[in-house]
Amino acid sequence: MASLRIVSVARGRDLLAEIAEATSGTDGWVQATGRVESVEVRLAAEGADPVRAPRGRFVLAQLSGPCGGPYGVTLARASDSGAEVWAGELVRAVSDGVTLFIQPAAAVRVEPRPAPTAKPAALPSSPVNEPATPVPGDWAKAALASAAVRRAAEAEHEPLVPEPGDLVQHFAFGMCEVLMGDDERLKIRDVDGPGRIREIRLDMLRVTGPGERDGKRVFRLERRS
Repeated sequence: MASLRIVSVARGRDLLAEIAEATSGTDGWVQATGRVESVEVRLAAEGADPVRAPRGRFVLAQLSGPCGGPYGVTLARASDSGAEVWAGELVRAVSDGVTLFIQPAAAVRVEPRPAPTAKPAALPSSPVNEPATPVPGDWAKAALASAAVRRAAEAEHEPLVPEPGDLVQHFAFGMCEVLMGDDERLKIRDVDGPGRIREIRLDMLRVTGPGERDGKRVFRLERRS
């Protein structure tokens, strides 16, 4: 019988890629704990679920989900105001020392249910009332396919919003650093000029990216056509 596997993910490795490699061809459940950085988390919202990328290093308090994903996570770290906690669906993370616990489906013991005191009369077998036979692994594959479709659609229609500390390549102002902002406006300062500070409206621009420059995320801000 297959048994629990424990896999260590080295620092600097892409966590989701390492999970995919470790669980390739496996049906079952994944849990993990450790520390991560360069995190992106999908949060729940009234409309499209936004993806946020909190900066810094976090304790991976828990990660769990079926082999193939998606994976729910709880992240925590200390801040000036106390404990900062993020919870949602993991989109990206880099390991800072993570341990995986992989439980194959064949190793999960299913306890029998107690027999009922009175057995109801059996219905005649028919395509309508005949119980469906589950196919091992289909639920994990369906979850993975659904998550991939949703991520692709959201990546096309819901680009990440630049956050303080990110860089933006503005079509008119050049390379700038984001000082403050929300989903509607950004306050930016040019980094290749005299340091002038401007406020811009995101609904007038098309945001693409991110890329990377000197360890920072870089977005392109282009005029909407």
